Amino acid sequence: MHKKHILFFVDHKWRDLLISVYIKLLLERRGYKVTISRNGFESIVLPAVQPDVVIFNHVYEDKRVKVIKKFKRNGLKVIILPTENIPVMDNVKRLFAGATSDLSVVDRYFVWNSVVGDIVTDEKTIEPEKLRVIGVPRYDVYREPLSSMIMSKGDFLAKYNLNKKYPVITMTTNFTLAGFAVKNKEFYEKDVKQLKTDRIGYGGRLAERDFRSKEIFHQAFLRLIEDYPEANFIIKPHPSEDHTPYYDILEKIKNSPAQGRVAVVLTEYIWDVLNATDILLERSCLTGLEAWTMNKPTIELHLNQDEWYHSPEMASGSDEVLNYDQLRERIDYYLGGGLIEASRLKNREEIIKRWCNGLDGMASLRFADELDKFLQGEQKAAKRFSWSDIKNYLLYYIFIFPDYRLLDMKLYKNWGKKIDKLGRTDKYFRARDIKYWEGRLRPVLNRIGSQIL
Repeated sequence: MHKKHILFFVDHKWRDLLISVYIKLLLERRGYKVTISRNGFESIVLPAVQPDVVIFNHVYEDKRVKVIKKFKRNGLKVIILPTENIPVMDNVKRLFAGATSDLSVVDRYFVWNSVVGDIVTDEKTIEPEKLRVIGVPRYDVYREPLSSMIMSKGDFLAKYNLNKKYPVITMTTNFTLAGFAVKNKEFYEKDVKQLKTDRIGYGGRLAERDFRSKEIFHQAFLRLIEDYPEANFIIKPHPSEDHTPYYDILEKIKNSPAQGRVAVVLTEYIWDVLNATDILLERSCLTGLEAWTMNKPTIELHLNQDEWYHSPEMASGSDEVLNYDQLRERIDYYLGGGLIEASRLKNREEIIKRWCNGLDGMASLRFADELDKFLQGEQKAAKRFSWSDIKNYLLYYIFIFPDYRLLDMKLYKNWGKKIDKLGRTDKYFRARDIKYWEGRLRPVLNRIGSQIL
């Protein structure tokens, strides 16, 4: 019998690709054929590839569900492996629970934690037997065996020409709505309706409020550079942000006294940035939680009185500051050798246990094992040609199959810097990126051997 074919749709290159390739290799060792494809192009890829199994990050959009239903009739199995499943904001809980989605098309929903699992059960959006709690696959990198993938601090500082004698203060940002306050407004309004996030409070003035927070944060960052001449500074925007304002920061730094101790990092994995960091500044962002796994001091920036993105729970694991003077005081404390308070460490431990199902580096393995167990008793899907899909076949072989070359010419507004129409830098992976991680991960799998089977 031929191998079952799994089509794995992967979203962000700089957030999701490493762990997705790891999962691909785990499944291949269990006898499956696995194809990684870019997220968002399922209407073209599914008709052309016609896999037995498909892995999505969510099914929020009706148009995605419509495509799925067409191939469910052929026996397609649908798996949800979220890329986000910690509801930092309370209103997101119902989104993760499927309250705005049609989960009837889903055969297995792999949630990160039992809290979301219980919410899904309470909402009755999917049968409880289809739920599996596995932890957070992408956080596996913070534990063995994948922690060997993290770049050393020395290598990171050398790559960005930062001074090895100075401590590193990093600001991670998550202003994913801010860009829509000034441009791409029609896209934003359409996007919140398609994702149905308008039903949980997104839209309205949020983009303007996010934009104001971004301005305040950027001003604080530039002030810190001047006030701490013997410190390195990194600013790392979210992969989904409009990155064009960060190129302006780069220009300000060029040929200034700060050159050689400031880095604007647009295309790195967050764990590499955090490993090089001594103090992290963030806004209720999961980068804070990730920094906790490395025992880093984190400062919660609540600098905008009209802040909309704030989680008291996530802030409880950090030192929260309300203005620039408080921020400086906390930085001085940690630069002076101050220790993280015991109460904050306790909060961190409880949050990681609650939302990450603990953190043992084995979530990807649990996913592969559970999926394999489910698929063992399932038949392969039928493959059927349809004249109604002829356009999709052509689009696939023109734009997708030849490693996205022609598609990227359409997607990237700035080809040289790989900036797309929403201002995101180098979001989309190519075949060489998959091969790169396969080359680095295979020795890890060979080393741990029987533990993964």
